[in-house]
Amino acid sequence: GASSFMIHNMLESLCLEDSFENAGVKLKRCSVDSELQQWVWKERMFLINVHTQRCLSAFHSDPIQTLDCDGQDDLQWQCMNHRLISLSHSLELGVHSGSLVLTNTGKNTRWKSLDQGDLCHEKLKKKILFSFVQTGSRKQRETDEFPAKEDNMTEEEREYLRWYYRTED
Repeated sequence: GASSFMIHNMLESLCLEDSFENAGVKLKRCSVDSELQQWVWKERMFLINVHTQRCLSAFHSDPIQTLDCDGQDDLQWQCMNHRLISLSHSLELGVHSGSLVLTNTGKNTRWKSLDQGDLCHEKLKKKILFSFVQTGSRKQRETDEFPAKEDNMTEEEREYLRWYYRTED
């Protein structure tokens, strides 16, 4: 299974939390016990909330919501340099006056995975694992869209990857 992670706004120090009854995605104090704050990447472009099983959507921006994951364009996100960019609108997920917005200003649009740091790296881990399963070796990584920077890894990151691959066998 995929490891879930929390999506943390670097300026506000709050996490994305889905809600029931289409009440929208909110910024809340980060709580590792909240399943509504746990997310996974699917197919490297959809962000799925673990608890509601719905995808982060750019279809509505007032409020930002999750919708059923049916593959439509509004549900697709690109992750680049700590930013989440809607593929359908080319707008970034950001925060304005304490609320989630879609913006093109680049202000307050930096996100990270609370436990691992790089939100985009969460996608990389799955791609590496997929390559490993498919080819039987990790050499495939060199051709990946997000090349692994093993030289820049901390010992803690290396230890996590060792654990990650060991538990996925």
